[in-house]
Amino acid sequence: MENYSYSRKLINPLVLFLLFSTNSCNTNTEDIKSNVLNLAEEWLSSWNGNVDPEKMMSTYHHDMKYVWRGVSPLGNYESSRKASESMPSLGTNYQLTMSNIDITVIDQNNAIVFFHFDDKNGSPYGKGAASLVMTKRDNEWKIIYVHESTIENHG
Repeated sequence: MENYSYSRKLINPLVLFLLFSTNSCNTNTEDIKSNVLNLAEEWLSSWNGNVDPEKMMSTYHHDMKYVWRGVSPLGNYESSRKASESMPSLGTNYQLTMSNIDITVIDQNNAIVFFHFDDKNGSPYGKGAASLVMTKRDNEWKIIYVHESTIENHG
């Protein structure tokens, strides 16, 4: 029997892990960013025209909290549902747009979407900033915390 000798370079298993996990993580991070941005856009669009309470409430987790421009106490799912159902009768007609969007992925199941919003119709309540904390449960993204603030011109 002949003895063959050859050498081959082994790739460090840690290097392989990092290469594959980074690519997978980047793709997953981009997927998360896309999913939470879509949910934020859906939430914002539920305010447009005649407020759509069903569409709005479908974006919320049942344990959600809402801070509206510093008002206490915190709103919750039930108070948000009641408020959204009364909105169409107020005759609001927002046409809200997003700008200055910033998305922070915390982990595979939690993310924060921050943005400014403005009303094309010029309503003073249609201009502000929002932070939406989102959580993924049962394979579905939902808003669990909303912080909405006024933007003031300092000029």
